[in-house]
Amino acid sequence: MTVRAGVAAAILPVLLGACAVQSKQPTALDRLHACKNEEGPTDAYCGTYSVFENRDTRQGRKIDLRIVLLPALSNEPKPDPVFFLAGGPGQGAAELARPIKEIFRTLQTDRDIVLVDQRGTGKSHPLNCSVEDDTLASLNEPETSTLGLDRLKKCLSEYDADPRLYTTTLALEDLDDVRA
Repeated sequence: MTVRAGVAAAILPVLLGACAVQSKQPTALDRLHACKNEEGPTDAYCGTYSVFENRDTRQGRKIDLRIVLLPALSNEPKPDPVFFLAGGPGQGAAELARPIKEIFRTLQTDRDIVLVDQRGTGKSHPLNCSVEDDTLASLNEPETSTLGLDRLKKCLSEYDADPRLYTTTLALEDLDDVRA
């Protein structure tokens, strides 16, 4: 064996290994799984994406954002998916996957539809207040500012989270991470 052949034989496995590592970059679908019936439509993909609760420090607790991907029906979908966010306090988008699939069927023809539960909503570390029966009964009565403030303080004290870290701005930064 010549020196050149020996060097080639030594370098070839390294180059092939490097190619194998590069080809194993995770794709979005690698992070998701086929949805189980209780998660969403069974022809969709479900999963989570972890983000730091405190985006500024990038330390401490991470929270999982729930995601449902309704794949485009075309064999050659357009490269830019549609992202769907739910409205209303606390409502998660992922739980709406079945109706969204029906309503936006024509849009899904050539685009993926991605539903993301924003931080603090749905199943993405939800911030829910427990409401007592006597509180429900009093909803029909005029509320004093102190009663409303007391309810708010009680609600805030029940959270396993810092509400200052659950803002629209931070949720949009999370969404940009999911999009990327």
